Amino acid sequence: MINSKGIATVLAVLTALGTGAQSVTLSIDVDTIEEHDRSFATLTATIEEAQSASMTIPLATAGTATFGADYDLTDITIEAGETSGTTRFIPIRDWDQEGDENAQVSVDTESNSDLSQDGDDATITIEDSYRPGSGDSEPETGSDLFPYIETQGEQTEVNVTVRVFNLGSEASNPATLVIRLFDQSNLVAGEEVLRVDVSIPSIAVFPSSYVYEWEIVLDDLEAATTFVGIVNVVTDDNSNELNEGNNAGAFGFAIDTNQLPVVTCESPLRPDYPGQTDPLFEHQWHLNNTGQSSFSFTEGEVGADMRMTGTIEAGHGGEGVVVAIVDEGLETCHPDLIDNVDSDESVNFAADTGSNAYWYGADSNDPFNPDTTGDHGTTIAGAVGAMSDNGLGGRGVASKTTLRGFNLLKDQSNANLITSFGGTTASENDVDIVNMSFGSILRSDPNFGVYDLFGWFTRWIRDEKGTLFVKSAGNSFNSCGALFHEIHLEIGCSSSTSDYTNNLPFVMVVGAFNAQDQRSSYSSVGSNLWITAPAGQYGRASAALISTDQFGHDRGYGVLAGSFEPLTQNSSANPNGDYTGLLNGTSAAAATMSGAVAILLGVEPELSFRDVKHIFAKTARKIQPELPRVRVAVGNVPFILQHSWITNAAGYNYNNWFGFGGVDIDAAVALLEDYDLESLGLFAITDWMGNLPISIVADETYEGFEIPDADGAGLVDTLDVSLPLDYEYCSDESTERHCIEEGALDAVENPDDPDGSSVEVAVNIEGVQLRLVGDHSRMSDLSIELISPSGTRSVVNPIFNNPHSRAIDNTEEFHFLSNAFYGEKPEGTWELSVIDAVEGDAGHLLSWHLKFFVGQHAEEEVSDPPEQ
Repeated sequence: MINSKGIATVLAVLTALGTGAQSVTLSIDVDTIEEHDRSFATLTATIEEAQSASMTIPLATAGTATFGADYDLTDITIEAGETSGTTRFIPIRDWDQEGDENAQVSVDTESNSDLSQDGDDATITIEDSYRPGSGDSEPETGSDLFPYIETQGEQTEVNVTVRVFNLGSEASNPATLVIRLFDQSNLVAGEEVLRVDVSIPSIAVFPSSYVYEWEIVLDDLEAATTFVGIVNVVTDDNSNELNEGNNAGAFGFAIDTNQLPVVTCESPLRPDYPGQTDPLFEHQWHLNNTGQSSFSFTEGEVGADMRMTGTIEAGHGGEGVVVAIVDEGLETCHPDLIDNVDSDESVNFAADTGSNAYWYGADSNDPFNPDTTGDHGTTIAGAVGAMSDNGLGGRGVASKTTLRGFNLLKDQSNANLITSFGGTTASENDVDIVNMSFGSILRSDPNFGVYDLFGWFTRWIRDEKGTLFVKSAGNSFNSCGALFHEIHLEIGCSSSTSDYTNNLPFVMVVGAFNAQDQRSSYSSVGSNLWITAPAGQYGRASAALISTDQFGHDRGYGVLAGSFEPLTQNSSANPNGDYTGLLNGTSAAAATMSGAVAILLGVEPELSFRDVKHIFAKTARKIQPELPRVRVAVGNVPFILQHSWITNAAGYNYNNWFGFGGVDIDAAVALLEDYDLESLGLFAITDWMGNLPISIVADETYEGFEIPDADGAGLVDTLDVSLPLDYEYCSDESTERHCIEEGALDAVENPDDPDGSSVEVAVNIEGVQLRLVGDHSRMSDLSIELISPSGTRSVVNPIFNNPHSRAIDNTEEFHFLSNAFYGEKPEGTWELSVIDAVEGDAGHLLSWHLKFFVGQHAEEEVSDPPEQ
């Protein structure tokens, strides 16, 4: 083993001595390595003659660099029959300015006297790559103005409301709001129909905003015309950047021959060709990646897809399964959607005269989106369930499923949310899957009403098998608006765990991969991801997804994309302008995953929401299997910011970038052949479990546990969990969310004991929620990690997490979810590690509690300690 003396790297020779001692040569491939470079040096040990058994070359280290704090190294093993072996010299990064350091490596002859070193010790220099501010996590200063646009249509005018938010960290300087209206046919020429310039006063940081309302009189416009509005916030920094960046937005609408707004879907009556192959199917890499470029400039990686060729050949398409597209609209009469859309059960909330999004003349069962610059819901619906073999465009993942549209994002309320999920009672609801291709760009606080709502739908709907909620993880890996640190390039700027809904175990959170079989560059990561599905990149340099767009050349995402989207410009592949090649984001991943779920339910309708999650977890494939861990030393103590792929104690592979991995539909369908619908057993939820009562934080005299400042060892606290667990038991009311009858999981008679002793009922983890209360003045300085009794480690909050970058003046509560412990046993000692990575701000951990979501997985047995 390596001792404190050091380890040699250039040449060391072990020669055979009279008693059979060995002569060894050590060599290294480089003599200098950069501390922040994620590479390594290779150290090789060579002996003169191969041995009949493997042998270990122990190494010793010396020099100004410290083993375990500045670098890692292991002893070298030379296998039987070989004359050499290697190990890696891996520098450990820190953010301290300490100058270059060196390490000397030699053979540790003290621990093995049969070895001898001949030659000089090897030396490698670790170059300090410190840059001023590289360890600084303070938020960037300045303002960041963002326009949010809403439109509403009356009989004689269109009302445009622009809310300008400041997402920066300081109040903004005065700016100018510019709104220009164009005839869509003259957009490229830049001929303005109308324009307003409005002075914006200084705006405080979010949630403060400036609101401007513009009334466009329709009689002043040409009839039977489509219009596009461009919105810009002009500041001193971007005065020459109209139409670009976060300071820009767009809207559109059309008016008919009577100068009324177009608010209902009227079919363009495209001819279809039953039985003919869909012409764009060969370009849909996510369904079958053959290396095609899909109208982009980069070829794909063969096999980087949903692994569903067998499923397509078998004709599985989600027949009889209902998917709710909860979004901003749905073009129910689109030629490639119309036969799969259930118009009678779709809902347009903007048809209500009391709605903030009201449009005159809208149909309550037609969630048509009057905005002509692209309808997100229509592209999502196409990815889920566009028709197949009709000779039109491409196809959806589940091309035989039934689609219902709910434009909740146009008018958000609790009542509309429940309606979008399908109803308020089990008898009214026959929605199987709810596609939620949306999220929050800001931190959302714990909301127990939301928890109860999702719990209720997964308890009672589908004859108590539960609704399948499929939700996008987020597109914020690179969203470093308020806070940027170089480590964000490796761990991401904003964690998916910052969105409370994503931390519900009732929801399947989906990340995205691209046509090169890599994480999509934008895809948010976190311990709450369940699975990863294809979504691609941005469509030009590298492929996005091909899906349905608002039909016609004068509507849809191609209106603003123009030459940016090759498919829009391809008159032979997209002759009528009904399709787009720009669908991306984890919105697209959620949609393709909803299609995968629909296929599974089409094959076996009796699957519960737990069964579906279990099957996809069990059959997922590793993406980027060599993804390295990310580690940094703080206060000379290394800690892991992000783990590589792990295998937990129940045998499941997990990674915060991908959840259990990439979806494999063929494997999931194959698993159904012998799947036991009772294999997961009773589902139960525990009460919050902790060493202190939750109410302790209300005690003003209680100070909690101090979190060591700038210390990689951090604060470690433990919680002992033993059987029987304290579960959420049912009361007399029959409509509660998940609960169990008292005694359902009590100890049972021990079949191996003739004297009649009892044994506790074993359960398996299906999810773990962490409830944490603290008063640290800057939450973004903290790395929070949960460690199971089996040794599985899960980072639930990474350092420098942007949604937590704002300063905290008082006590706050945070909830996190980890899926990394799936299948393990809950009993034993749990550890919570809280590490403050930055010197300066300080605080306390006041309390922490765990809630376990468990089943009885008969086949799950705790294995050897997890690989991590």
